[in-house]
Amino acid sequence: MNISFTKKDDLNATISLSVSPADYEAKVNESLKDYRRKAQIKGFRPGQAPMSMIQRMVGRDIKIHEIDKLVSETLTKYIGTEKIEFLVQPLPSDSQEPVDLDKAGDHEFIFDLALRPTIDFAFNKTVELPYYKIQVSDEMIEKEVERFKNKVGKTEPVAVASVDSFLKVELVQVNEDGSEKELPIANYNATMSVSVIKDEEIKQKFIGLTEETELVIDLKKAFPNDTELASLMDIPKEEVAQTEPFFKVSIKEITEYKPGELTDENLKKFYPDGTVTNETELRAKIKEEIEAFFVQESDYRLSVDARDYMKTKSNFAMPNDFLKRYLVATSKDGKIDAQTIENEYDAFVDGFRMQLMLDKLAREYGVTVSEEDVRAVSLAALSRQFRQYGLTLEMLGDRVNEFVNSDLKDSKKREQYASQVVEDRVFLQVKELVTLKEKSVSEEDFKKLFEEEVAE
Repeated sequence: MNISFTKKDDLNATISLSVSPADYEAKVNESLKDYRRKAQIKGFRPGQAPMSMIQRMVGRDIKIHEIDKLVSETLTKYIGTEKIEFLVQPLPSDSQEPVDLDKAGDHEFIFDLALRPTIDFAFNKTVELPYYKIQVSDEMIEKEVERFKNKVGKTEPVAVASVDSFLKVELVQVNEDGSEKELPIANYNATMSVSVIKDEEIKQKFIGLTEETELVIDLKKAFPNDTELASLMDIPKEEVAQTEPFFKVSIKEITEYKPGELTDENLKKFYPDGTVTNETELRAKIKEEIEAFFVQESDYRLSVDARDYMKTKSNFAMPNDFLKRYLVATSKDGKIDAQTIENEYDAFVDGFRMQLMLDKLAREYGVTVSEEDVRAVSLAALSRQFRQYGLTLEMLGDRVNEFVNSDLKDSKKREQYASQVVEDRVFLQVKELVTLKEKSVSEEDFKKLFEEEVAE
């Protein structure tokens, strides 16, 4: 077999393969013999059909299959051996003459190849990028302290209702003037939260009341939600619209949720290793944890600004004609035509340029991805997913690995996770290489950076 490489320009090349019968005949004969051994043909014992019959039945198909396989394997091996830097898989060349595989003799196959462009840029100390250090405010710490207190709090009875009270009440339907109805709707075991009453005037009527107090309210005005009303009235939701709204409310119990004390015993529920034993240590720990989280946020913002810098260096030439052909040729079911590609090509090629630049950096920085890395990203993704349903990985116990294994059966997800690892490590290296112009900002101003970009 003869194979040759011709570079047409800096971005395009062709590879020609000349295949002779000597290159594939042995494989074809071997496949024919194997087919004959397994063939179930009427009138012949297994493996005893004449080879001439097998040749007529499947000879051409086997020959084409073996030639295709030989060409594909040879092409792949040649590109790897010669270390040709290419962008995407080769395409049959536009200059390829029709190949008649029924004819004896040599056959020539020509492939077009897109070469990787030269990308001339680097991150170093001459590159200045903003690095936003988000301030941890006293308000943030106080909010977290209150959250911890609420976690160890409990519901207690109180004498007088406030906006934070929960009420156990009896609800009995009445006329608008408070007089009894003949067949009233009643719920003798209802629960109401004062804070969620929508009408402010009605809400104020409850504040300051005590147990055994009664008042008449427009329940639909207080709770303008059919689902809530159905629960309070203890009737089907479909009947709410036709139900008269006035109810006598008899308060039977008033309770409020009271935050707990941050004692050593309570804090061990959150920090069983004993590193936090009092409120002072808790505040220090909260600040440390928020700062660690903000570092991740700042690093992500740095990656955004680094990408913006990379865009200014992404005007290198691309083999556009080849790539347009490639996108049409590889579209599933031929649903993407040349006109669609033309309309969407700029967005595609911009994304491709960015990916090539990231690949360049990953190679320069020696970034690698292990199976353990991919599993760690999958685990983090699953953890976020389970938290939406109130579950933690600890609750899943030994089944965690089952979920990860199932998640990674999706090849697209696996590829996505690997890309995430590469990008994270590239930008961590960028952080060490560039000159960081630190800017102290509030969390609110930091969020505005992203909001302004969305608005643009």
